[in-house]
Amino acid sequence: MKCPTEDKLIQLAFGLNPEGEIHVLADHLRSCAACGKVYESARETEQLFDQAHEHLNADHEASKAQLLKSLPESVAQKSNRGTALTLFSFFQWIGDTTMQSRILAGGLVGTILFFAAFILLNTNSSNSKI
Repeated sequence: MKCPTEDKLIQLAFGLNPEGEIHVLADHLRSCAACGKVYESARETEQLFDQAHEHLNADHEASKAQLLKSLPESVAQKSNRGTALTLFSFFQWIGDTTMQSRILAGGLVGTILFFAAFILLNTNSSNSKI
């Protein structure tokens, strides 16, 4: 058998080949030292990736636990729980200044459209009476 490409050997080391190719490549590796070296190098790299992933995952879980632990305190501070509802706390609940601007702009546009439609309807109904 002709030697497979390095990509095929790397895919084999990472377990990405289709089932049919695996047996053919494994047979070739038993008889070809050059391909065996490429495969072993790729396996070592794959194992390093696995180890790095395990460390990152462990750090991720620790960070997640710390974040979840501090979350209730953070939420309680921002929600103004235990205080009377004030205009300021209401706007905090709605959102920041950008959200307030969107609500105000939407209300103004809606009002203008309502009055424009009202005027047009009244104009059409008064013209039809004549």
